Amino acid sequence: TQDEPPLTCWSRRGDQRRVGTLISSTVALLAGLGLAGLFLAALVAATAGDVFHLPAELVPACAAFVLIKGLQLALTLPLAAFEAGDGANSATLGAIRAVGAGTDLVAGLITIWLDLGLEGLAWLTLLATLATGMMQRHALMSRMPGLRLSWRLVRRATMREVAGAGAFFAINGVTVLLVYQTDELVIGAVTAASAVAIYAIVGQTSARVAQVLHPSIQDLTTERDQARLRPLFARAMDGTLMVAWGFAALFMAFGSDVLGWWLGTTVPRGVVWALGGVIASSAPVVVATRYLTGRGMLGRLLAISALEGVGNLALSLVLIFPFGLPGVALATLLAQVATTTWFAPRLACVDLGLAPAAFAARRLAMALAVTAPAATLAMLMLTRQPARSPTMLATQVAICAAVQVIVCFVTWMLTWGRRREGE
Repeated sequence: TQDEPPLTCWSRRGDQRRVGTLISSTVALLAGLGLAGLFLAALVAATAGDVFHLPAELVPACAAFVLIKGLQLALTLPLAAFEAGDGANSATLGAIRAVGAGTDLVAGLITIWLDLGLEGLAWLTLLATLATGMMQRHALMSRMPGLRLSWRLVRRATMREVAGAGAFFAINGVTVLLVYQTDELVIGAVTAASAVAIYAIVGQTSARVAQVLHPSIQDLTTERDQARLRPLFARAMDGTLMVAWGFAALFMAFGSDVLGWWLGTTVPRGVVWALGGVIASSAPVVVATRYLTGRGMLGRLLAISALEGVGNLALSLVLIFPFGLPGVALATLLAQVATTTWFAPRLACVDLGLAPAAFAARRLAMALAVTAPAATLAMLMLTRQPARSPTMLATQVAICAAVQVIVCFVTWMLTWGRRREGE
């Protein structure tokens, strides 16, 4: 099990006794971490007013928000073991993950529309993540009817193995925070709080929708036959690029107007364009990372991921002064393209015996060809018939999205629809 995550390995082999021991031990480990997180949240909630010098009227709401998020961590973290233990059930897991990301996005929108405040946002996201975890548990138990889970099956040795296998993911999680959270810190230190809010809403909207678009692709972590992995990797890359690039093009074309109508304020197009580029450039990383997970090669991404985080922070500090918010978004895009977007797919291609340059050229040519019709139509609409009302804007977005879906479907069927998996 040293060359792949143990949960995925044992689930793929269908060894129910080992899966039961492993999942039970993992749940116990994550439950302990969740309780530690809840304790930390309680500590932060009790001292937030003094430490962060919050206005007195904000302290109760902020403290309640932190406490509820700590409770969310304590309840939902152990449920992550059920997703990891069902690595072979890719279609169901992809659907559940998409539903979870979509529900989280909707919860944020409902909070704003109904003015539910911080506590409302925390409770809605807690319920969304809890429901997702329970669906993952149900999917695992349905696929393995005789699976037995119990606290009596918890083993210290297994917990140590899981903790060791998860060390990379813990470090990578810190790196992700560096990449995606320092932007708001830099903006808040240099500009007004309103700018932080605008940037955060644009960034979170693009990130949540991108999570829905990126499939789980668990087959890339469970398949071991290289002859089957090559076409599987190519198909996964084509599908992810077509969908993600299509959305990125529409987001770059209409995102500023849509968010402007929604927020009632001007949203800089430069921010939307750069974050649309982040969506497009992260798509190949998602596929490559899935493959590298199954090969036990994620450790080789650690240094490059850390470099991405540091590069994003440094570039944000440099570019925010001449370019403002668009400069911070551009820093995120440049840091990602120069590190993980270039490195992760190349590493996967080399391991699969594929020529990285030829593979990338073919994938990118297809993604550009599929995206061009809807992107061209969107540009014509924006230049010749700009929307004068939310209804007209929604109609334009719907027409371009329909064109994108049709082109993607036809291209996919012509390229992969009739091919057998081993071809």
